[in-house]
Amino acid sequence: MTTQQLQFVRPRPVGASLRACEIILSCFQHQPLLAADTRCRALAEILDDVLPRHHLTLRAFVFLPAGARMLVTHTADRRPRLAWAAYVIKRLFERQARGQIEAEHGALPPSLVERLGRGRYVFRFWEPGRPPIPLPDGSDLARVVRAIHARPVEVGCCIHPRAWRWSSWCRYHGQDPAVGVRLPRVAPLRFDSPPA
Repeated sequence: MTTQQLQFVRPRPVGASLRACEIILSCFQHQPLLAADTRCRALAEILDDVLPRHHLTLRAFVFLPAGARMLVTHTADRRPRLAWAAYVIKRLFERQARGQIEAEHGALPPSLVERLGRGRYVFRFWEPGRPPIPLPDGSDLARVVRAIHARPVEVGCCIHPRAWRWSSWCRYHGQDPAVGVRLPRVAPLRFDSPPA
């Protein structure tokens, strides 16, 4: 598939009965491409722009050096286009990241270019595939939020979720984000007690 063909491929939307879903974006070949604050800020701005247009609300997130994980819910009764929203987020971000990377390095590093065949190459920031994961009605969303916030600890980025700047943990615990950090808009879910 060429890059021109990719622009017209629309993933099939999922059913309207789903209330929440998890979107997981992995950096190409698990490289630490989101380690730069400028890229995390750019991803936050894109989320703030794309999710409302697709009738989705960001409920929890974490940006890690090798990817991002988000919990989103529906904001309208119409059929959400979860896969299409994830596709748009990835493509818009790839355009911005490509410009930043080319400005930093003068050209694209070979580790971010994939050969498609017979002399055709394509820039990759995200791993291809991986559709959004719909959560069935009645899912324990507090558990999902805890898992998202615990991810930086699991991968060894910090010793407590509060220490990780690029997470919605502070929104759930009534704290301000770290100075200089521009987080995406989050509408925290209401629980009896905040998820740890």
